[in-house]
Amino acid sequence: MKYIPIQQLEKFANVGLAGAWGHTLSRRARLERWAKILERLPNRRLNALPDIEWMPRADSAQLRVDDSPLTVAYEDSVLREAGLKSDRFGDALTFFQLSERRAHAILCSCNWGGTVQADAVAQAVRTAASVGALMRSSVAAALLVAAPLLAALLI
Repeated sequence: MKYIPIQQLEKFANVGLAGAWGHTLSRRARLERWAKILERLPNRRLNALPDIEWMPRADSAQLRVDDSPLTVAYEDSVLREAGLKSDRFGDALTFFQLSERRAHAILCSCNWGGTVQADAVAQAVRTAASVGALMRSSVAAALLVAAPLLAALLI
C-alpha cells in the first residue's frame, strides 16, 4: 500500500476527515439511524412541533420543542458527530436533507396532535428514507434511457 498525503488526494477526489465513528453518513443512513433510535423506544410519547406550516421560515428554522423526535436524534452521539448541530427544525432540515414538506409530515402537530409515539415517527422517517432512494433511482433510470436518445438527436 502506498502512502499519499491528503493534500495530493484532494486533487483527485473529495476528501474529508471522517468522524471517530469511522465514516460520514449518507442521507439514507442518517434517516435510518434516526428511525432505529426511535424504534428502540416504541411507546415513548414525544412532543410534536406546533404549527410549522404557519410560521415564517426564519422562525420555524429556530423552532425546538423539549422531548421531540428531534431531541431523540440530537441525543445520539453518532448523529451529532456526523454533523447534527441541534434539535432545532432548521438544523434537522439541513442535516437529514429533508424538504419542508417531508419534515412537516414527520414532525408537525397537525399530523399527530400534541404528542406522538416514537414508533409512529420512526415509520414516517423510514418512509422518507425509502422515498428519497426511490426517487434518485428513478431519476437515474430516466437518465440512462434519455441519454442515448438525446445523443441520437444531437448527432
